[in-house]
Amino acid sequence: MMTVGPAPDRLRARPLSASSVSLQWHDVSLGRARRIVDNRYYNIHYEATQPGAGKTMSVIVKDLNVVLHDLEPATRYEFKVRTVKDGLTSPFSNVVTAWTMQQS
Repeated sequence: MMTVGPAPDRLRARPLSASSVSLQWHDVSLGRARRIVDNRYYNIHYEATQPGAGKTMSVIVKDLNVVLHDLEPATRYEFKVRTVKDGLTSPFSNVVTAWTMQQS
């Protein structure tokens, strides 16, 4: 199977509030400039990990970071990201986890 390149790496998740988490990652296929100058985008998959939490969510972004909103308070989420370019996809990054903050 052809891929667009290696999986994004250094994925980091940081809780910002009871309903939002910031994600950022590195795309080694961009080279040293780390600037996106082509038609690539990133497909982020995430889901709550509690039993009965529901389905996997997905969002598409054209940058190396995103803030995900409308998450549940005090909930553990798993996140992974992959690159998509010209109809090809990279493997998914390693999965990272983060807890949203308690509702205040």
